[in-house]
Amino acid sequence: MTSRPETRTLRPLTRATLLVLVLGAMTLPSGALAGQASNPQERARLSAEALRDAERAFAADAAARGAKTAFLAVLDEGSILYGPHAVDGRTRMENIPEFPGWLQWTPAYVEVSPDGTLGYTTGPYTFTSDGQVPTESGRYFSIWREDDGWRLALDLGLVAPAAEVDEPLLVHHGTETLGVPVQGESVRDADERWRALVRRDGTDAAYATLGGHRALVLRPAKAARRGSMEMDRRPIGDPTIESSVVEGGDCSDDGVLCYLYGRDRSPGASSDANWVRIWRAHRDGGWALVLDLRQGG
Repeated sequence: MTSRPETRTLRPLTRATLLVLVLGAMTLPSGALAGQASNPQERARLSAEALRDAERAFAADAAARGAKTAFLAVLDEGSILYGPHAVDGRTRMENIPEFPGWLQWTPAYVEVSPDGTLGYTTGPYTFTSDGQVPTESGRYFSIWREDDGWRLALDLGLVAPAAEVDEPLLVHHGTETLGVPVQGESVRDADERWRALVRRDGTDAAYATLGGHRALVLRPAKAARRGSMEMDRRPIGDPTIESSVVEGGDCSDDGVLCYLYGRDRSPGASSDANWVRIWRAHRDGGWALVLDLRQGG
């Protein structure tokens, strides 16, 4: 599959390189249903289930009408796809031919903000260009915004052997920590502290120092892992980072769930790597890293 965007004004934020030329969910309204729930946990659960169903409907639409048509039906204004770096999603999709081949994907992990306005999904995908044997596999990652129906904001993919992505991830409804908006440090400040530590000491040391105990860590050709709780037996092993920039991002309306995206460069690398990080405001104050994705470089 391909790919999607600290405040609503920052919107300038895939599935794999092969898929960036083409490629989400049907615009299924979910706010009314979630709004009827009697407590925050129930609202978050209903919103997450609505996003999961929207992603499934998006995949079904791609199978029925083609990936280009399906993407154009769900891409938000200002959405981001990757080719190979962040580009305007609708412009990209409108100026390419219909995608040949068969793209299949399914959501395995879902999280939404407590107010149900921002969420993300990830799971395995396969691409079959000819015949019945998949010619590519990996893990997709998509960010969605709810605006009278779920709209695709950012989408990207990580190529990986099927054996590295077929393990199930728990479907998460965003109720583990129902955060509150952070007063003081902005999400950009939190991310800058993270990037400074990574540049100085490396990614594994950043997890050991700043936490991210349960953060979902996504890298090409590697199985998904959980932040610092798995560092001892499965270090991330990112290359040295000499520079890193933020290109854009967005937050849920309640300010609890935010994402940022950008690029970084390693010494001797032929091109920049893309990164996306999702932060959640913690009920005890401060920001918790909940997802860390890096592609290329």
